[in-house]
Amino acid sequence: IGVADLVFSIDNVVGAVGISNNFGYVTFGVLIGIITMIFVTPIMLTLMNKAPTLIKTAYGIIAYVGFSIVLDSVLGIHPPEWFTFILILIAISLTMRYDKLKRQDQVPVV
Repeated sequence: IGVADLVFSIDNVVGAVGISNNFGYVTFGVLIGIITMIFVTPIMLTLMNKAPTLIKTAYGIIAYVGFSIVLDSVLGIHPPEWFTFILILIAISLTMRYDKLKRQDQVPVV
């Protein structure tokens, strides 16, 4: 977990520098990223244990974001934020439901 936090912190630095050359903004972004990773990581691990299919859903969400970036860069088409938000909520909800039903099927009846 510590190594993952470090890697994401470095990613956060690169992202913050890409947005601003202001050292204060970069420092603030890095601190928020580190604090968020410390508190969010245990929650995400718990969610992934309850719904392991979320990992595959995350890959799908990342693919969608990449596809959106390509669409925007090449064709100038940008999906509305509300659409992206709803799509992600639906994907996560369906994944959680799928894993819940899958767990119920595996429980032996006594």
